Amino acid sequence: MTKKEIVTLIYAALFIMLVSIAITASMIYFKLPILGGSESEESGSKPHYFLSQSIPVCESAITERYGKKLHRKNIDSMSTRFDDIRNAHLIFFDIAIKVSGDSVAYTVICTISASNNKIRDFEIIPVSKRAKLRL
Repeated sequence: MTKKEIVTLIYAALFIMLVSIAITASMIYFKLPILGGSESEESGSKPHYFLSQSIPVCESAITERYGKKLHRKNIDSMSTRFDDIRNAHLIFFDIAIKVSGDSVAYTVICTISASNNKIRDFEIIPVSKRAKLRL
């Protein structure tokens, strides 16, 4: 083997080692499942709840909060979604509440954690600006 072939072989071996180290480091850093890493440190091994499991949580919170005042409750399936940045389900309901004999329309937005299926935020927005309701 000539000196030039030995040098080329050493460079090739170094290049393969550097590429292997870079791939391994990126797999560890990004926690790729190939090495058994989890999707995120936050969620760890906690369960991930589906949107269909979170809708009843919001629905029962609305019923609990407004009880007999609740006139109508419909899910807004076009707006309801999973927000991956917050790791939460955003559940939208169109509701009507009886206020002084009238039925007043509101939109309820429940933010429900996808990791523990608990309500993080419960927001009610009047459809009409004249509607006033104590929360």
